Amino acid sequence: MAQEKQNTPFGDGEKYKLFEGYGIVEMPKLVAEGRVPLGVSQIMEKRLECGDDSPKLQNYWMAGLNTGDAILFHPSGRMKIDLNSQYLLKMDSESPRFSNELLLPEEYYSQAGEEEFEKKDLGGNLGYSTEETGSGFWLYPRFSSREAIIESPIWRNLVRDSSLLEEYVDYVFFEKNLLFGKGWEPSSYSSDQRLPSFSLEIPTKGNIPTIKNWFIEKFESGYLCPNSPCYERRLVGEVSKIKYKGAIIYE
Repeated sequence: MAQEKQNTPFGDGEKYKLFEGYGIVEMPKLVAEGRVPLGVSQIMEKRLECGDDSPKLQNYWMAGLNTGDAILFHPSGRMKIDLNSQYLLKMDSESPRFSNELLLPEEYYSQAGEEEFEKKDLGGNLGYSTEETGSGFWLYPRFSSREAIIESPIWRNLVRDSSLLEEYVDYVFFEKNLLFGKGWEPSSYSSDQRLPSFSLEIPTKGNIPTIKNWFIEKFESGYLCPNSPCYERRLVGEVSKIKYKGAIIYE
């Protein structure tokens, strides 16, 4: 019998806690403790706050993290961003699935999100190059175009605070080599160099609506991609003042 993984505090006392395992199994545990999962913006904020704190650097920068933000895929090829997804909060091991995909009711897709995207909206003149894959496509911003990231519809919808997004982009662009000694000097890259830290993986093939977490990778690769909640990943739960499933949650 496999030993259950111990979920441990994630720095900052008991306010943050790591949940490691299958998303559909760990999310109910996280919610039962009166927590909500960190989103993409919050993880960016935590990374920027790390400074020289080695444990925090290890927690937030050196390993990938799933988030409470989602991307919804429609079989027509359309997609939506679903911040602080209520559907993810309510998922469990009994949620409808097909293979390792978490299925999404059509009505939830219709009601969620503020903006809808198609593949043609995501690259092109914004400075991203496209590479087709077996299940969708990758978007690679070119190193010379900071604006390709700042103006990306996906990044703008995931990180609603434009100042935060710009600060995070600048930090990764210009200070990566100072922290980790990887020789990441901007002058050493040509205009055709891909930026793995801001690459986006967008799966587009399927015949049923599905939902995935946004997964933000560790610093060295750093890309942002949708990840099935049916896979084994890491979530950070933050104590929050909300009411959910009849529980009163305190900071």
